[in-house]
Amino acid sequence: AGGAAALRWAAMPEATLRSYLSFHGQPVPDGATHAALVEQVTAHFSDWMVKEDDVVDLYTRGSRALTVDDTASNASRKRRRTNALSDVPAKRGEQVAAKITVDGDAAWILAGVISYNLKTKVYEVKDEDDESIVELPHKDVIRLDDEIAGLQQGDRVLAVFPDTTSFYKAIISKDPVKTNAERSPPFEVWVKFEDDEDESGKTPHRRILAMHIVYEPNKEIEELARR
Repeated sequence: AGGAAALRWAAMPEATLRSYLSFHGQPVPDGATHAALVEQVTAHFSDWMVKEDDVVDLYTRGSRALTVDDTASNASRKRRRTNALSDVPAKRGEQVAAKITVDGDAAWILAGVISYNLKTKVYEVKDEDDESIVELPHKDVIRLDDEIAGLQQGDRVLAVFPDTTSFYKAIISKDPVKTNAERSPPFEVWVKFEDDEDESGKTPHRRILAMHIVYEPNKEIEELARR
């Protein structure tokens, strides 16, 4: 990575570079020099497979620059699990939830990102099951979150059914709690899937990876309002 975009990052003050890295969840070393921060920011965008000039333009044209104080304030607020990660384009190779059409019906599946076009906001993704490649608009792709913060018992979600690569409607059946053995990802969450009754008519609790749970688009606002 480099060129004109790198030069434009180099023109930004150190505080802006640090805030930008924090906003995108990148580690920000305390003793990093301005040159090192420029290199880190430039390298971060090289993984997106988008034009760096476009990204710089989008950031610098924002209504206001994100400051260090903003980042600290946001981090101090109680986090609620949403699909907000999807506002930032997924990287090449990242696993995501993708909405496709199967026999005329919409379905959510696990897929791997091949590329993202920043101008058209279109992803190229590969189905994790049959490895078919499809193009999807930004709104039909959800980035996955491996944290459990914000998930609550009773939340209605989409979750990957065990031994499949497909998402199905489910409800979180127990409040997620980190155990002593689960201090870092991957975390697991107990859910009950719709139409998953056993022979006795009972719906079993199933343990699902937290990163394989998302809110159905347009439903997450309802979930937050319901609390």
